[in-house]
Amino acid sequence: MWRAALGTVLAVAACAAQAQAQWSFDLGAERIYDDNLPRAQSAADIVSDSATRFSLAASRPLYAGSLTTLSAGAEARLVLYDRFHGLSHTAAGGSFSLRHKLGLGRSVPWLEGRVSAVREGYRESLRDGDRFGAQLGGGWRASDALLLGAGWRWDRFISRNNLPSVPGLDGTSFDAQGRSLYARAALDATDRLQLSVGVAVRRGDVVPSTRRNLAIFRASNGISPDPVFGSDYFTYRISGATTHSASLGASWALDDHSSLSATLAGDRTQAGTLKYDGLTAGIHYLYRH
Repeated sequence: MWRAALGTVLAVAACAAQAQAQWSFDLGAERIYDDNLPRAQSAADIVSDSATRFSLAASRPLYAGSLTTLSAGAEARLVLYDRFHGLSHTAAGGSFSLRHKLGLGRSVPWLEGRVSAVREGYRESLRDGDRFGAQLGGGWRASDALLLGAGWRWDRFISRNNLPSVPGLDGTSFDAQGRSLYARAALDATDRLQLSVGVAVRRGDVVPSTRRNLAIFRASNGISPDPVFGSDYFTYRISGATTHSASLGASWALDDHSSLSATLAGDRTQAGTLKYDGLTAGIHYLYRH
């Protein structure tokens, strides 16, 4: 998987070099902190960690009309965790996106759709899998400074490993899917500073990792070991969970091609009597050409 990700990076760079006028590409570096990495409910099972993420993405329009644009994209990333090295991974994949404006003018609303497929390879191979996504949404500029957007998302992760640990229960506990509704607002506070806020609600599968837990065991439809956090941890797939999320962000344009952003996001997940919270923070540098 590490070789596949490197191959994608080199392929993206080669295509960009051959057709610089047609390709646009983003190079990013990010520092992330997560205060509940296994998404555990019990305080005794909660651990935190920080990670460094490097990413490269490229996109190219396949069709560009006056109102409609169809684009193809490729992406690759490398994520390195400080303590829990089994979560370190590479990923590589591609996407197609379609954007349509409902007329001419800067304030005219637009509709957009996107589908993506990404292969992920972890240092702890039990977590290896393929991630798929689809998104339908739209947005509009309410004023010169205020941008609003909303939409629907579908996500699906398919595990490439099956390690059953309980007779009669599926061992591909990392398999998960869900559907989300989201809304976002962005305010251009100055020529260089943009502030943003987002909310979302997701319904579907979740995969917390904890030590042996009878309540979670009874609610699960898939269980497998999770040695990333220790030999006594297991991952449980729980269906029908609802997650409410909120995020705040600030982005500062360093120049015409680069920016520095800070984000803070929190979520609360509940499935029956089971619930857990998570908080993540990040600082992200992006170079766009």
